[in-house]
Amino acid sequence: METDIEITREEGESKGRYVAVVEGHEAETTYSRLGASTIIIDHTGMPDAPSVRVVVRCSTFL
Repeated sequence: METDIEITREEGESKGRYVAVVEGHEAETTYSRLGASTIIIDHTGMPDAPSVRVVVRCSTFL
């Protein structure tokens, strides 16, 4: 069974986030920029839905 995954990126001047929507559930990873080539992942959040947990763990290093 294949699951549709929608991943979007929202980016500001110094911060941003990736959002994954799986089966209607939203998970996110937020980050802060420290220059042109360095980011700090400062938060990950996911609902208590097994399919979303798998996607977030697999996509931690987007």
